[in-house]
Amino acid sequence: MCRNESTISMLFTMLLAQALMGAVALWGLALWPLPVAEGADGFVTRGWVWPVWEVSHWIILQGVASVLGVFLITKAYQLGDASFVSVFEYSVIIVGPAFAWMAFGQSLDGLQMAGIAIIVVAGGTLAVRGG
Repeated sequence: MCRNESTISMLFTMLLAQALMGAVALWGLALWPLPVAEGADGFVTRGWVWPVWEVSHWIILQGVASVLGVFLITKAYQLGDASFVSVFEYSVIIVGPAFAWMAFGQSLDGLQMAGIAIIVVAGGTLAVRGG
């Protein structure tokens, strides 16, 4: 449906929609605060927290990489067959945990490893059959 749309315009529209939803959620949390659990467990209900200078380099890296990745996957959907491209979109499920392991030392459980294996097999199957 969006083959003739500009990739930049679709990317901008999606990011604008996400920014608006985030702003509404933060506004709602400011007006109606919820109980916040300690540590990482409370990140959803915590609302806006400042300063974040000690992790700003990670935030900037994640932002730039995410925008570039979404741009590229949008372009791939415009140029390629959706059934082929969609498998590779799921590579985020592999790259995300790999980055968390490298940057933060987080480990994977068996279910996560099984999911990664299924994605790798699906991508390999598409590569072998020629798309």
